[in-house]
Amino acid sequence: QSASERVEAAVAAEKTVLSTVKHFPGHGSAPGDSHVGIPVSPLFFDQWLATDAVPFIKAIGADVPVVMFGHLSFPAVDSQPSSLSPTWHNILRNDLGFEGIIITDDMTMLENSGNPDYADPGTNAVLALGAGADVLLYVPSVTFNPDTVVQAVLTAINQGVLSEAAIRESVTRVATER
Repeated sequence: QSASERVEAAVAAEKTVLSTVKHFPGHGSAPGDSHVGIPVSPLFFDQWLATDAVPFIKAIGADVPVVMFGHLSFPAVDSQPSSLSPTWHNILRNDLGFEGIIITDDMTMLENSGNPDYADPGTNAVLALGAGADVLLYVPSVTFNPDTVVQAVLTAINQGVLSEAAIRESVTRVATER
C-alpha cells in the first residue's frame, strides 16, 4: 500500500514528462537479476492481483503514460517471459485498462539470459511486438545489430505474422502521447 501511494503521487507530479512504471508485472515476487536470467515468480494470478499488481493499478488510475515490461516469468499465468506474453499484455490492456505506451525492458537481456529459446534477437522482437509491445528498448552492445531486428519485423509483417494495423496503432499511440 505504501509503495502504491508513492507511485500514484509520483505519476501525478510528473505530468510534464512521460512517467514510466516498471517492471510489469512486478519484480517484487520474482527474485533474481533479469540482466543475466529470467526471474521466476511463484505467484498465481489472484495472489499477483492482491500484491505486485497494486502499484501498477494505482499508476494506471493516476494516468501513467508508459508501462515498461520486465523479462519476468510467472509460470502460473503464462510460461513465456511477460515481455513476450500476449496473456500479460492482455491483462495490462484489458483487465487493468491501460491505454498508454507499452515499452519492453532492454531486449538484449533476453539474449543474455542463458536460455537458448531467447537467443535470437529477431524472434524476440517479433514475439514482443506480437504480444502487444509498442516500443522495443535496446541498449546497444558490440553484438547488437539493429538490421537483424528490423529485417525480422519486416519479414513478419510481410508474412502476416505481425499485423501491420497493430504496428500502425502502436506508432500512433507513441506519436500522439502527450
